[in-house]
Amino acid sequence: MKPALRKEIESFILKYVDKIDVSKTNGNMYRKVFKSMSDKDLEKLCSKPLPIYAPNGGPVKIDHYKNIEICKELGHDPEQYCWLTDPKTNVTSRTKFKHLVLPLPVRRQTQLVEKKISISEHNRTIDKTTGQATGASKSSSFSFPQVYVMYSKGYDSTIKELMQIRGGNIKAGKVIDRNLRQTGSSSQKFEGSEKTRVKSTVVLGIIFTCMHLGNNL
Repeated sequence: MKPALRKEIESFILKYVDKIDVSKTNGNMYRKVFKSMSDKDLEKLCSKPLPIYAPNGGPVKIDHYKNIEICKELGHDPEQYCWLTDPKTNVTSRTKFKHLVLPLPVRRQTQLVEKKISISEHNRTIDKTTGQATGASKSSSFSFPQVYVMYSKGYDSTIKELMQIRGGNIKAGKVIDRNLRQTGSSSQKFEGSEKTRVKSTVVLGIIFTCMHLGNNL
């Protein structure tokens, strides 16, 4: 490979890597890699999608809307019309609006497998010691790995609802369920919400007190 061509390829890569990652964490990494990379390895790198590393909680902040504009700048429009076929009528029609179409890796949780799905009959059976649904009211559990997945995606409010409000906070759960039935929507914050807590914390505090252990749970 001619030095001028290689320099042009590296400049092109670094230009758009720095646009995607404004912290230049990835750009600086590629600058170091290019110094020791052979022409053959560079050709191999360019033959497939270029990886961008964005560890959770790190300096790399990816702006997805900006990436769409970068795609258009490179001559690729990721938004396309989709042709969908109705499974019952077999009629194929085009979507009214364009949709974002991207090849993405998918990792399915076991709860998405049909035989693993568990749906409760109602929400009236509650464990008195934990405030959590039990018996006929119990459905799929929320595992610790799932919490990490949702935490890494920034779903803090969802975690709070599943593990706190619907995980034993009886008072808050009743308020939210009532609001959903009456108005169709609800919020995690309502008058007096700061005074509610999960039942298991109260029960643990009582157990400690019975053991003559002072606590402020």
